[in-house]
Amino acid sequence: MATAETLAEPAFVRRRADLAASAIGLAVYAGCAVVAASGRVPALEQDGFHLLNGLPEWLRWIAWPLQLLGILFVPLLFAVVAAILRLWRLCLALALLPALKYAVEYGVVKQTVDRARPYESVCAEDPTCAVFRDVPLHGASFVSGHAMIAGAMAVLVLPYLSRRWGVAVLLVAVGVAVARVYLGAHNVLDVVGGLAVGVVIGSVLNLAVGVPDRADAEAMDDGTGVGP
Repeated sequence: MATAETLAEPAFVRRRADLAASAIGLAVYAGCAVVAASGRVPALEQDGFHLLNGLPEWLRWIAWPLQLLGILFVPLLFAVVAAILRLWRLCLALALLPALKYAVEYGVVKQTVDRARPYESVCAEDPTCAVFRDVPLHGASFVSGHAMIAGAMAVLVLPYLSRRWGVAVLLVAVGVAVARVYLGAHNVLDVVGGLAVGVVIGSVLNLAVGVPDRADAEAMDDGTGVGP
């Protein structure tokens, strides 16, 4: 089992991969924003919304708790865990994430793109055209703040995990985004754009604080899924 000593900082680097990820995330966000800026939801995106929103009702009991991982205070809970494990750089990045997310979402994104939630933008306020599972029906929908948090947290914790657990974390982040569409809270590009912005934020924080050197992380991985 990993001890506090094995979880101490080995060697930290700033990776070109994070620079590339931030550029790719920004490009994906820009593409989503161009489409969403009109305020309309294209037919193909509407089809995607109805496909996910129309999945079986029993999935609600998975989707509802899953999407809670995108709530603003969740990174702070993980920051406490990181502090307990003496992962100070990760703790700092997670602690900074909520404020940075809020600033980017409301200071930049929602100032430049205004698209309503599916109840208005897809269903024209017809409650029978989709299933709205205890989510807000009105207000700005682009981008999904839940998806932003999920995408950013995934990028932040990936360098500390084995590849096996890294795949699981990525699937959870995508699951949060899908859950928001399934519940009826967002359109498809809202969550894709949210994940993309989250990747940008997470990558910038990784560049700011540094991440464990992968070679050291793999050498110290004892099979628990936690690297340095």
